[in-house]
Amino acid sequence: MPQNDDDWEMPDPAALSAPGGKPVGASAEEAPGAAARVLEQERDRLMRLPGVTMVGETRDALGRSAIMIGVDSAADQRVLPESVDGIPVVSVVTGQVDALHKPR
Repeated sequence: MPQNDDDWEMPDPAALSAPGGKPVGASAEEAPGAAARVLEQERDRLMRLPGVTMVGETRDALGRSAIMIGVDSAADQRVLPESVDGIPVVSVVTGQVDALHKPR
């Protein structure tokens, strides 16, 4: 354990992956395309949650396939699931989204 920030070293990225380049601890549900498959089945249900403005695919802080859910306000984040069918959820406050509004 480093004693101070000067003792800290960046880990070798290769040490963080299992053979085949898959992140350590990644399961079959976290394989490439996993979020897309779950979104295909769950998109309508997620969009009906209070305050949800958008859903899509992303990666979480560990590089795993994840579902991004945009919400109107920080209060709306409290009702979101932590995962959907084993896929982690990443939330972001987007505010209201108006796809038909043309900027001036």
